[in-house]
Amino acid sequence: QEDVAVKILLPGDSLEGLDLILLPGTKNTLEDLAMLKAHGMEEALRKAHKNGTFIGGICGGYQMMGERLKDPEHLESPLEEMKGFGLLPMETTLAEKKITLQRKGYSASLNSPVKGYELHRGKTVALQEHDPMFYLEKDDTWEEEGYFSLTEGLFGTYLHGLFDQGAFTRSFLNMLRERKGLKPLKGPFMDYGEKKEASLNLLAKTLRESLSMEEIYDILHE
Repeated sequence: QEDVAVKILLPGDSLEGLDLILLPGTKNTLEDLAMLKAHGMEEALRKAHKNGTFIGGICGGYQMMGERLKDPEHLESPLEEMKGFGLLPMETTLAEKKITLQRKGYSASLNSPVKGYELHRGKTVALQEHDPMFYLEKDDTWEEEGYFSLTEGLFGTYLHGLFDQGAFTRSFLNMLRERKGLKPLKGPFMDYGEKKEASLNLLAKTLRESLSMEEIYDILHE
C-alpha cells in the first residue's frame, strides 16, 4: 500500500509519532507480557494511546490488551493470573485445547469482507458491551468476534492474516487516514494473499518439473 512505512519495534523502543501500533501473536503470552511490562511498555502504550495512536492486538496481543489473563492449569506460567495492559474490557482464560479454524466474514465498521484463520489457546470474554471487530460465519449464522472502537482508537481480534487482503487493508488504512484528516487512498493496491498464493503455486510447479514426483510419492507411501 502506498504512503505506508512499517517499523518493527523492540522492547524499550520509542512509540512516539506512530499512527498505529500492532501487538502480534506469541507462543507464550504470559511470559512475553511480563517481559514487555519489565521494559516499560505498559506505560509507553498508554502514553502513545493518549496521544492519539491507534492500538490493535492480534491473538496473543489481543489477550495482552485485556484486563486479565488467567492460567488456572499453568499451561504457560507458574502464575495463575496476570494483569493485562488494561486497554480493552476483556478477560482471557487459557485452556489446554487449541483452537484452529479457517474463518471468513466481514467488518461492519470498515464495510469490508475479511478472511483468515484462528490459532490460539483459551477464550476471551467481554466485561462490558462493545462493538465486534468482525462478524464471522459460523454454521448458518454470524458470530461476533473481537473488539473494535473507532472513537477509542482500539481493536483486538483472534483473526490472523486479516492484512493479507488488499481490500481490507485499504479500508483500514483509509480509516487511519481519516482520523488524521488525510484524503483516502484510491489508487490500485497489491493483494498480498493473492501474491503469496501465486508464489506458492509457482514453487510447487517448479518442484514438480524438477523432481521425480513418482519416486517421492513412493517414498512417502513406504
